Amino acid sequence: MDFFGPVNVQSIAGKKYTLVIVDEYSRYTWVFFLRSKSDAPEEIILFVRKMERLNNLTVRSIRSDHGTELKNSTLETFFDQKGISQNFSSVRTPQQNGVAERRNRTLIEAARSMLSEANLATQFWAEAVNTACYTQNRSLIVERFRRTPYELFRNRKPSIEHLHIFGCVCYILNNKDNLGKFDSKSADGIFLGYSSISKTYRVFNKRRQTIEETIHVKFDESGPTFPHPHDNSEINQWADSFFQVPDIPTTDPSPQDLPDGFEEDPPTPPTQISLPPIINATPRPRKRTIIGSKWIFRNKLDEIGTIIRNKARLVAQGYRQEEGIDYDETFAPVARLEAIRLFLAFAAHMNFKVFQMDIKNAFLNGKLNEEVYVAQPPRFVDPKFPDHVYKLNKALYGLKQAPRAWYDTLSTFLLSKGFVRGKIDSTLFLKKYPKHILLVQIYVDDIIFGSTNPKLCEKFELLMKSEYKMSMMGELTFFLGLQIKQYEKGIFINQGKYVHEMLKKFDLTSCTPMKTPMAPPLSLDKDSKGKPVDVTLYRGMIGSLLYLTASRPDIMYSTCLRARYQAEPKESHLTAVKRIFRYLKGTPNLGLWYSKDSGFDLTAYSDSDFAGCKIDRKSTTSGCHLLGGKLVSWTSKKQNSVSTSTAEAEYDYDIQLSKIPIYCDNTSAIAIANNPVLHSKTKHIEVRYHFIRDHVMNGDIELHFVPTEYQLADLFTKPLDVTRFNMLISELGMLNPDE
Repeated sequence: MDFFGPVNVQSIAGKKYTLVIVDEYSRYTWVFFLRSKSDAPEEIILFVRKMERLNNLTVRSIRSDHGTELKNSTLETFFDQKGISQNFSSVRTPQQNGVAERRNRTLIEAARSMLSEANLATQFWAEAVNTACYTQNRSLIVERFRRTPYELFRNRKPSIEHLHIFGCVCYILNNKDNLGKFDSKSADGIFLGYSSISKTYRVFNKRRQTIEETIHVKFDESGPTFPHPHDNSEINQWADSFFQVPDIPTTDPSPQDLPDGFEEDPPTPPTQISLPPIINATPRPRKRTIIGSKWIFRNKLDEIGTIIRNKARLVAQGYRQEEGIDYDETFAPVARLEAIRLFLAFAAHMNFKVFQMDIKNAFLNGKLNEEVYVAQPPRFVDPKFPDHVYKLNKALYGLKQAPRAWYDTLSTFLLSKGFVRGKIDSTLFLKKYPKHILLVQIYVDDIIFGSTNPKLCEKFELLMKSEYKMSMMGELTFFLGLQIKQYEKGIFINQGKYVHEMLKKFDLTSCTPMKTPMAPPLSLDKDSKGKPVDVTLYRGMIGSLLYLTASRPDIMYSTCLRARYQAEPKESHLTAVKRIFRYLKGTPNLGLWYSKDSGFDLTAYSDSDFAGCKIDRKSTTSGCHLLGGKLVSWTSKKQNSVSTSTAEAEYDYDIQLSKIPIYCDNTSAIAIANNPVLHSKTKHIEVRYHFIRDHVMNGDIELHFVPTEYQLADLFTKPLDVTRFNMLISELGMLNPDE
């Protein structure tokens, strides 16, 4: 036998302690709820006498710890009279009382899950423990016996026809009050368990606010009802408090040293329940849209897919908002992947570490400029004010203006602290010092930052902690699906974990690897006579591959080419897509390497095929940008219009920075850009394409001819043989850490 308590929340009956008694042979369990420890001796004596008289059983031995409630003169005298031996575990050695200790934990964890699932207040903990004990006695626990504790103890199989879901809605027949002809004959209730003294149910009468025992109950198990809004973290705090044993020795016993019935449990990730303190209950206003609310549950994962936090978040159903009434501005800038890669390339060049922090419940910090009302969340309706709604003081997840409100709040704070917003990238904030610089990149509620002076990073961390609740996540290892490893000589970016997940998702883990994602010559067309395939499967595979191109430029062209056939995919298209997966099977960990010793000069390559698409004869234009050999941007795109010459195909290029050396393998395109002349063969080129000429004349860029064999952008316009393909990805800074 063992005790747990005191519980920080009294039960409905005012109890704070629980006495747990377990039969060692059958594991049949009894629980008794007490107001204080001093009530234990009387309860134990009564229990022993009941076993003798009602069950004709003799208690021979009792094992417990050295708690004064179990080791006292009253019990010693009684046990001596009955001839019961009392065994005690060693001091601070709960393993020696493993059967009872383990049952304690099992009951508490079951009760915690039941309260959480039913969303009941913690004051119902005793009812949950009692019901957990009742059902576990009727469940298979000791597998070697192939019988339940109930059957082992009572020599008959238990009936389970009367079992119902804990916390479900029930309706109690009112046969006590003198009712009028038109008065309701039932009262709303909550099912809490089973009586220990009669064949009745224990239910909570919501109108009377009392627990009753009755057989006249009808159950609605489609969904539970909830008497009080509450925070599940209170349940976790209640349950976790019983598992903290003070002064635990620093050496842990190995599993083989543990006694029967006592086993180690792996640590469970913390659960975060977000009940925002940003709302005020108010009567429902007239002529105002009331926005619904709901709970969203999700797991936060690290770079290897381990759950690091369980989150339950209250969100608004923003699709009911009306523009101009409930919101005005919704746009919020989001960092592009090119900006993230540029940030990492600069960090590698300047040889400083990049760190990551996470703002907890970031959107709840956003300030609202409009009056917004949301309904009480389902299953958390206040019974005293069921018609009240919540007026939001700050933003709530799900509101259309929430991202904008959070960005405005954070950017205003950073600007007030001396940061300067990027002129091109509005999610980049910089703070310059005489000899150092601090950079901060924002992606909604995730922030990465770094500095040439490590002390500035520490100061920035303290600055953010002074204003927001946040968690420091250390050196950047995982961001927007990218796995990032920071070394002394540079930074490596890949998506190896995601590749393995893709292969497993589409059942291609056993496929034969290929050395290239596609083989020349290009033969893919619409294939009108081909056999159709599952559109959902095809689009899912393409979507997964497009996500992978964030760190895999080697599959950019092959993926974009296959993506053109998503409307009506055929078997030939699916086979071509699977070839990309077979290539990934052989190169799962291939990624981008940013070396610190490669400089930081911007270089661009431009290339294009001529009428490469067999369907509409449009050309594919490609380009890539390198900062000192660090590939930060690449593109492969079918042109919007049909090219009538290779010169126009090469000419479709965008300018991003000044003084860019652009390498092109088409002399006609270079001549048109450098010479402001028009003739009949070039008049078809639209005015917008001469955007590049203006930059050439201003000296912003320099065009250079590069032989085709050294054209790095060739990777993004056509299929290549193995030798040239491997040469190009190597020149672009891609490598395999396993090689």
